[in-house]
Amino acid sequence: MYDDPSVWELGLIAAIILAASVRDRLESDPDPIEEAKRLYAEGMIDEPELERRIEEAVDDDHEAIRLVVEDVNGVSDSRSKAIAREYDSLDELRASDREKLEGVPGIGEELAEAVLERVRSTGNAE
Repeated sequence: MYDDPSVWELGLIAAIILAASVRDRLESDPDPIEEAKRLYAEGMIDEPELERRIEEAVDDDHEAIRLVVEDVNGVSDSRSKAIAREYDSLDELRASDREKLEGVPGIGEELAEAVLERVRSTGNAE
């Protein structure tokens, strides 16, 4: 009727469980504040960097910048974060020139133009 599971079957079951666990872990984004605290506790970042990351995570202006610039084709999550770190507000970004924006890592001339066009058009709509 029912035979004991073989080593192969047990290994397959363990592999399925492990794969599901890894998938779930990869799909969930870590809380940025908890991640910063973990990195600080492990000595991977210093206190000023911890404070900067926590401030960034709770800063509404930072989030507003990211929401607007992520609508631009070619602005990834990491690029939107880099732009938001460089500017204190949408108004500051709107007033910026292209050359300053090109100084942000990953932002070239065309992308800088597109970002400025986007943030300036949202300023006119408000």
